[in-house]
Amino acid sequence: MGRATRSPGAQAAFHSSARHGTSWPMESAYHPAAIHLWSGDFASQQLAFAHLLDAADFSDAVIDMDAVEVIPAAKAALRLAPYLGTEINDLPDAPTLILLAAPPDQPPPFEHTALLRYAGCRSGRVLRAPGSAWT
Repeated sequence: MGRATRSPGAQAAFHSSARHGTSWPMESAYHPAAIHLWSGDFASQQLAFAHLLDAADFSDAVIDMDAVEVIPAAKAALRLAPYLGTEINDLPDAPTLILLAAPPDQPPPFEHTALLRYAGCRSGRVLRAPGSAWT
């Protein structure tokens, strides 16, 4: 007899909904994404976000802050795996990485700043709710 399984993301969403008292599993799906990476050295996550906002403002760019991750280098492989898989090569040697997930083929909102070095774009994926689309 066959056994029904859920994807890891759907399973986690189901368990999350059970913890919060809802009786329906939350569904989600992976979508292709451009994963832009910058490297830098910041004293805190808040300062990295603040600099990212300043850089976007200076470049007249709009950044979806829900699509940003500020990642300490020590946890880079673990935190980047959902976006890029487990085969992650050529990461910059810096204390902090900043990730911006964007629609495929979207160029970065800016490249280098006084505090950030653009490390390039990689093809990846993001987990999004059903019916959500890149805006």
